[in-house]
Amino acid sequence: MSRFLIEASLGEATRRKYKDAVSKFLSWCDENNYDATNIQQLDELLTDYLHELYEQNDGGGKGLGACSLCRIVLIIYLLLLCHYVDG
Repeated sequence: MSRFLIEASLGEATRRKYKDAVSKFLSWCDENNYDATNIQQLDELLTDYLHELYEQNDGGGKGLGACSLCRIVLIIYLLLLCHYVDG
């Protein structure tokens, strides 16, 4: 399935920002040996990650957290859409 419409809806800078944010989240998961095997576990990991960002940045880190969350939600949407389309 082509994703050109979704890619076209995001500017290059936004895609880079989202990619960087997700990479940082995945690195955090690797460094802490965290792994999610279902949506509930992913939600818990994201919540823990957002709390850690907040604490490490003295209340900051909302921008990075928001980018991570937006991109991961988009990825989940695409996975569900592909599953639905592929049957």
